[in-house]
Amino acid sequence: MYKQTYTSDGVTTEFNFGPEIKWFQAADIKVAINNELLSVSQYAVQTVILDPEYETPEQEAANSMGILANFGGKVILAASPISGAQIDIFRKISLERQICYQLLDRIQPSHLNTDFDFILECMKDFHSESENIS
Repeated sequence: MYKQTYTSDGVTTEFNFGPEIKWFQAADIKVAINNELLSVSQYAVQTVILDPEYETPEQEAANSMGILANFGGKVILAASPISGAQIDIFRKISLERQICYQLLDRIQPSHLNTDFDFILECMKDFHSESENIS
């Protein structure tokens, strides 16, 4: 599982997470404080626009192909956790269809690439979870 961990200072409510956490929709990003999962009403997820000069090769390739994915971002908590609390930001993609191809419509390469990326990222999450179980 792709996860980033912080220790709360009791004041901060905004936490960045790195580009290794690729996500497609805000619901893909989960937050836990001291191993207790927060409800989506307790935090917001924002995209962080990176300077193109600092893009990874994967980001650059995705952007050039029009892939609809985010690399990293920011979580904004509704309230600051107590000082010393462990804050985990991680990705868990829900297994649901994102794109529906119609019989007579032309398939856009960017949509197809996004669809395959989504499937690949789901498989990575599943593989990571299965490694943690064993």
